Amino acid sequence: MIDAVATICIFVNDQDKAKAFYLDKLGFELHQDSPMGPDSRWIAVAPKGARTEVILYKMDENSRRFQSQRGAHHPGTRSSALGNLHDDPG
Repeated sequence: MIDAVATICIFVNDQDKAKAFYLDKLGFELHQDSPMGPDSRWIAVAPKGARTEVILYKMDENSRRFQSQRGAHHPGTRSSALGNLHDDPG
């Protein structure tokens, strides 16, 4: 039986902007910020005391294949709000 989720990944266009949002606006803790290749970093954040980490993964040519697997966005739903949060190209 599954009793916990260890890691979830959120694709972002700007890792610094996303990191600032999760730390400064949502109050998450930074668990890791390490280089990952020439243009990306492994950024893991989590709510204080949480078992689940959120990985802020930079969109790249490898992550594009997952776009077709994203759920449909429905206005006013929580998934829509989170999905659209990082869709801004800024």
